[in-house]
This record gives sequence, structure tokens and C-alpha cells, in this order.
Amino acid sequence: MTDEILVFVAKGTGIKAQARAALRGARLSCGEQLFVLAGPPPPGVTLVDRADRLAAIAPRLTPAELLFARAWLSGRAETPRTGEGADWDTPGYEAP
Repeated sequence: MTDEILVFVAKGTGIKAQARAALRGARLSCGEQLFVLAGPPPPGVTLVDRADRLAAIAPRLTPAELLFARAWLSGRAETPRTGEGADWDTPGYEAP
């Protein structure tokens, strides 16, 4: 995993200068409210790192932002993958 985080900033929210500076350095963004940042979340933003936090802000997101956030969380889920770390010729393993 990387040290990247997804944060939510509601439209019209007055945020501190430190948070605005962090948002200008965003690695990715979706719409006007979701930003991918490196490092810890700045003050005044909402960290979106779990499904319950996404559910809390979902009514305020556009369909595109909601899809982006769901995909972001899905990509970071700790799920076992078939054949993870196995050699291609491991007995019983069929390559994709």
C-alpha cells in the first residue's frame, strides 16, 4: 500500500490555508470534492478510508464522485487473490 489517502472537502467549506495548500498538491482529484493526497489528512477535511465514512458523505457526492470513491476503496481492500505469490507451475494452480 502507498501512503496516499482519499479526502472529501464539501463545496463551500471554508478550510484552513494548510488544507488548501495540501489540496493544490493533490495527486488526483474527482470533481470539486474528492482529492488524493500523500501523507496525513490536513485539518478541515474528511478522510475517506472506510465504507462507513463513504456512506456518511455519499448523499453529497455526484454519481461520478461516488463511483470514484467506491473504486478507490475497492482498490485498497485487503482481499486474498487466487494464486497470490504462487509460481505458475504450482500443482493445482491454473494460470489465468
